[in-house]
Amino acid sequence: MNSWPRQPVPVVRSCVFCREGLHTSCRYGFDGFDGGQGEAARVPQADGTLVALPVERDDALMPSLLTLSDVMATGHHAALSARVAPGNTVAVVGDGAGGLGAESVLECVGLGESTVTALRCVRAGGAVGRVGVPQEDTVPEAMSTFMANVTIAGGPAAARAYIEELLPDVLERKIEPGRVFDHTTGIDGVRTVTAR
Repeated sequence: MNSWPRQPVPVVRSCVFCREGLHTSCRYGFDGFDGGQGEAARVPQADGTLVALPVERDDALMPSLLTLSDVMATGHHAALSARVAPGNTVAVVGDGAGGLGAESVLECVGLGESTVTALRCVRAGGAVGRVGVPQEDTVPEAMSTFMANVTIAGGPAAARAYIEELLPDVLERKIEPGRVFDHTTGIDGVRTVTAR
């Protein structure tokens, strides 16, 4: 492999969970390391992880392609977990507005208060997709959501499972998730950027 692999690098291996698209439950050691957005990453079992991209390193699409290994896949995972469908009312807790009585709610923060907000926004029979890393050991509103038949789903996004689905829209410029990045720096500039 050369020094520029041109591949987003989510985590994946080759166990039963990976084959089912649940890469974050890999039996061979998903250990929570980052999605490979640094200048270099050690990638265990890279043959099952890397996705070749039909672009060069300096391509204008690179910021959007980078999101497929993390933030775009995480938002997609939240939407799938919350059963978002055409015509649904959707509330996003953490990245936007709310509104009571939504069929689908995306909880993207993980704090107790944001989880309560999400669970109070969803209508009976609706679904909450949780992708914010939980900061609590229990899920609040357990009895009220149980009685209202609310589906609560989610967890770490198995980004590798979504890349083939999301990649064409990025390559065709139908979506530009890379717009979330407002600054690029090398390893030497990290202190300056994080100090802002």
